[in-house]
Amino acid sequence: MSESWKAGDRRATVLSVAACALLLAACGGGGGSGGAGSGGIGGSSAAPLKITEANAKPVAASALENVASEGTGSTADLVSGLKGLGIGGAASPTLQVVRSASTLAGLAAKRAGLSTTKAAVDESVACPQGGTLRVSGNVADGETLVAGDQVNLIATGCRMLVDGELQTLDGGLSLTVRSGSFASSYPAQAELALVATSLRTSTPQYVVEADGDLLATWSASAATRESFVFSGTRFTSSLTMSGQTRSITWRDWRQSVAVDGAQTTLALAAAIEATDGRLGSAPVSYTLTTPVALVQVGSGLSGELKVTGGGSALLLRLVAPDSATLLVDANGDGAYERTLAGTQTELR
Repeated sequence: MSESWKAGDRRATVLSVAACALLLAACGGGGGSGGAGSGGIGGSSAAPLKITEANAKPVAASALENVASEGTGSTADLVSGLKGLGIGGAASPTLQVVRSASTLAGLAAKRAGLSTTKAAVDESVACPQGGTLRVSGNVADGETLVAGDQVNLIATGCRMLVDGELQTLDGGLSLTVRSGSFASSYPAQAELALVATSLRTSTPQYVVEADGDLLATWSASAATRESFVFSGTRFTSSLTMSGQTRSITWRDWRQSVAVDGAQTTLALAAAIEATDGRLGSAPVSYTLTTPVALVQVGSGLSGELKVTGGGSALLLRLVAPDSATLLVDANGDGAYERTLAGTQTELR
């Protein structure tokens, strides 16, 4: 996979938290697979993935990107997006979409008055390089989001420069804080619900789109000791770059992330539908679980991923810093008849 595709993949992955960044910052607070495909995907058109010895490594690479892609990892990127709002450390440099969202949020807060105590707002504001952002909602406290706060954003050709890159946002975001608050003191906890509607980020190099729901629960005992749970019934994202489009849908999914200093523990359970050129030209479906949660320190991973497809399965065992062992059950009888050796580097 090319470096440009990897960078775009990280942008696509973090769309699920970009909305959180946008809305949290607006209220004064303190996120895939490679290859060529076409169009979106849907549950009715995705055929069960058949796993064989021949496609075991592409399947493993595709699955691994759902949990931990290059660098800090896709799940960790979700965490970084939230932490970049002042909950913890700075956001990852890969989170271009999150940063553009935060820029919009600051614009909304400044021009639409969302920082006013007991604010009830419904206004359209001008974006820095053209287009508009409609901001509506109710916020009880101008310093941080608290339970009961609700904000809606609708971007229409909203253009801005983010790190020198021109980005255009379109679509809608909705956020409701169900409990807790995003206070800067510890211990702290919060739960928020998010809906992205035709959310689209465009640049001269790529286009990312997302639709779906997300429930995020955050708790922290210290700035370096936090836990996150992300879940939803459906979340779809797509990336178009260099004339190629790929997309992925998570259904009935749940991610958990625990951050303890330099160590991050990642887990995921999801029914997945993907358009991924490495897995064929047509959409495929499979389930992904982590029988042993992935532990990440730096770029190395340890743990297990399991992919279950059409009458077949793959178990990926990872040992830091770079070992990867693939066990293939091609006939679905529960016995792994083939074992393949590999590296984490080649799967990324």
